[in-house]
Amino acid sequence: MPSVLRTAPILVAVLIASRIGAQSPPAEAMPSQLKESIEVRLVTVDVVALDAEDMTVPDMAKGDFELFVDGKPTEIDTLDAYCESGAEADPKSRRLGGWATPRDLEDGTRRVVLAFDYLHLTTAPCPDSDLRSCLFHTKALEEFQHVLEAKTGTADEEMMVVALTGGLRVEQPFTKDRRAVIDTLHRMEHDVSLWNGNFKYLTEEPFFTALRALVTVLRTSPGAKAVVVVSAKPGPGNTYDLDYERLAAAASDARVSFYPVDVSGVFVDTHERFPDRKPPVGEPGGPPGLFRLASMTGGRLTSNTNDYSIGYARARRDLGCRTALGFYDHHPEADKRHQIRVESRRKGVHLNYAARYTFPSEKERRTQAVEAAFLVPRQFEGGGLRAHVFPLQPQDAKRWNAVLVVDFPAVLPPSAGDSTWEFGVVLRRGPDVAHSFSRVISVNRRVGDTSNDAPRVTFVEPMTLLPGNYALTAVLVTPEGSTPFGNVTDLTVPPLPKREAILTGPILGRRRGDDVVVYGGGDAKGAAGDRLGARDAFRPLLIDEVDRGEPLATLTHVCILGPKAGDGPWSIARRLETAAGEPAGSLAEVEFNASARVPVQCERLLDELPVQQLKPGRYTFRAVLATVGDANDQKTEAQAPFAVNVATASTDPTPP
Repeated sequence: MPSVLRTAPILVAVLIASRIGAQSPPAEAMPSQLKESIEVRLVTVDVVALDAEDMTVPDMAKGDFELFVDGKPTEIDTLDAYCESGAEADPKSRRLGGWATPRDLEDGTRRVVLAFDYLHLTTAPCPDSDLRSCLFHTKALEEFQHVLEAKTGTADEEMMVVALTGGLRVEQPFTKDRRAVIDTLHRMEHDVSLWNGNFKYLTEEPFFTALRALVTVLRTSPGAKAVVVVSAKPGPGNTYDLDYERLAAAASDARVSFYPVDVSGVFVDTHERFPDRKPPVGEPGGPPGLFRLASMTGGRLTSNTNDYSIGYARARRDLGCRTALGFYDHHPEADKRHQIRVESRRKGVHLNYAARYTFPSEKERRTQAVEAAFLVPRQFEGGGLRAHVFPLQPQDAKRWNAVLVVDFPAVLPPSAGDSTWEFGVVLRRGPDVAHSFSRVISVNRRVGDTSNDAPRVTFVEPMTLLPGNYALTAVLVTPEGSTPFGNVTDLTVPPLPKREAILTGPILGRRRGDDVVVYGGGDAKGAAGDRLGARDAFRPLLIDEVDRGEPLATLTHVCILGPKAGDGPWSIARRLETAAGEPAGSLAEVEFNASARVPVQCERLLDELPVQQLKPGRYTFRAVLATVGDANDQKTEAQAPFAVNVATASTDPTPP
């Protein structure tokens, strides 16, 4: 049987909720015992060779390159050429999508990400009107739909679509289904949370955080990847040197190149139609921030053009013709960043490549992964992690008393010892953080315990919430693993009616038993800190499947705000039904009378269901609240469906 060794707060989730990735968590919260045992490591540098006309050069050999690492000449140990498409011209166009489509590879997959940067895609005067504004992001989505519709017949390409909104939204994971990508762009065009969203920001930190999260997600996909960042405005300046360096190091490790596109040029003809208006185009050479993003990762910037789909064309073409140079680092150091310079010995050939490399430590990888898991939890689902918020009863006329529940299985070590887990939660109401916390908890296997069962850890955090729509994000990670688990749930906290009985629940639950239940926020005397629930403590269930080994409990509340004499009375009936709606059991009705002496009056009902006597199958526990003596006054129902699982049944009693 497991026992809890300790629970202590850590800073991971709080930092992520306020300024994701701004700094590393404290050492005690994220212990690291790194021991670099590899003396030599191979570094791979993806190089795109272009001639004076920016045509790809497919026949580069080892002798055509000179390599410098931190300014020192370095021997090239390996060279692999990936250039099935051969020499291809730089995509050019006089009209939208007028460039020639780079031909398919005979073998291999090109992976391209369309990233729409809503933080910098603002508005501009429309070329056909002096009275209205045009939306950069809407125009960009429309144009890319047209281009992808026209460029059919590509079979070697996987595409992903993301939105940079201060966070990272993966709108479409990698797919070869071009129609699915077009449909995603169309949906985004009409998504009110995007075209009419509020993406104000004070610093450029959200931009870098989202791109680092994207790179972390892309690291799980093999080979080179190109990210077409559809953006505008100058972008981050030189005051973000450390952010640029950190992003470049992560991109090099993941073999990701950025191809920023400045869409400011889409309305360049405004100046011709309205000579007194300054044309909304960027400075010559393009925005310096976007140029730096491209140059440090081996990509290319597209600017001052009305056909910004050329950025996508360049990314696709360059992925079809590149040379991978390899060299050995004989003194590798974790998290140390190195500068790379590659020069061409062949006259008239210039090179694009990532100008940095690093070997991220396990701690750095883990930090990046946790950042990404909070931003895009759906890309990290698994681990049995679940989280939910249960409104219980009104705190006052405006707020609910609620509990936030996190639940996961704690896999114990094979022998006696500790199993340590970290988890954090961020609950958002729109752009605002309504609640957040993080914990580290250690569970041990007692001497002599040889069971293979993984006890479940349930953490219950009390809080108060306003009615409204919320998004709940939870992340779970162990110090032994670099890949976290994420979970996201959208939920609605209902309004609070006055002088009308409110029914909440039923909430399914069980006694703690051999599992671990921890209550956050303080003990029974009000002292700050977490406390371990007793063996008979109520443990809310976040799944609707149970076995027949122990009784199933349900928790239901009936409350009234501002009761007055003469309100009610109400009756609360509870009954159990089969999937076909047939009765399977019932409980005696409870009558609820209002009292004018309290601002909030509640009745708490905790019932136990003898599921060990039920046949395997699906059931519904239903609670019905009604005004006594007047069937037309008020009648409210709430239900909790669940399944009795035959596979895990520990008994086989004769059903009733």
